[in-house]
Order: sequence, then C-alpha cells, then structure tokens
Amino acid sequence: MITDNTTYNGVIYTKDFKEAAYITKARVQLMRDIGAYPAAHTAFLSF
Repeated sequence: MITDNTTYNGVIYTKDFKEAAYITKARVQLMRDIGAYPAAHTAFLSF
C-alpha cells in the first residue's frame, strides 16, 4: 500500500487515498478478481 502498484498504473494507495487507502485497495482488487458488484437491493432480493 505504500509502494506503487503496477497493475493500477503506479497508484500509491496511502498517498492518493489517505485514510481510505485500505478499503479502496480491498474494493478495487476484489472487483478486478471477482467482477462487478451487485446492487444492494438486487443482492438482498436474491437471498
């Protein structure tokens, strides 16, 4: 998180996102690996 990430054009999460660095990294990497996130309402209706 403190070094550049080559998969996202050299983004440095702690520099670019400050306090939201951890959650931003977790969200974008999950989105890359798993795919798009469903809308909250749709996810609620599917269970």
